[in-house]
Amino acid sequence: MLQRMATEEHKAFRGFAPEAAERIRRYPWPGNVRELENVIRHIVVLNDAEQVSRDMLPAPLKTATSAQDTTPNSPPPKTTTLEPTTVDSDAIRPLWQEEKVIIERAIALCDGNIPRAAALLEISASTIYRKRLSWEKSPSR
Repeated sequence: MLQRMATEEHKAFRGFAPEAAERIRRYPWPGNVRELENVIRHIVVLNDAEQVSRDMLPAPLKTATSAQDTTPNSPPPKTTTLEPTTVDSDAIRPLWQEEKVIIERAIALCDGNIPRAAALLEISASTIYRKRLSWEKSPSR
């Protein structure tokens, strides 16, 4: 799958670094082959190297503290309680602004191909078209 996608995207990937391969093997893949295919496509489109490294993996695979943490029966990671702090309101933007940045970046990385960007973002192309239309209609959005 990696070789096929790397060829399609004109990328240099030849394989997986051992830690990345182990994390991929141990992940339960609730979305089955389609989820795996989307992850590999995402890695190939956004990166270019000879090996897929751990840093290229998406959050559920990359953030596990060990490959064992990605197994289906492992307990959820322990969370720590954070003390309330003062928040700089300029450091937090509205969700629609973050969403717009993400969508526009994906479209740019896909050379303007909205259906392809939508597939990589795991949303429908019609969602992107609808959101872009709403951003054009409302200057504040």
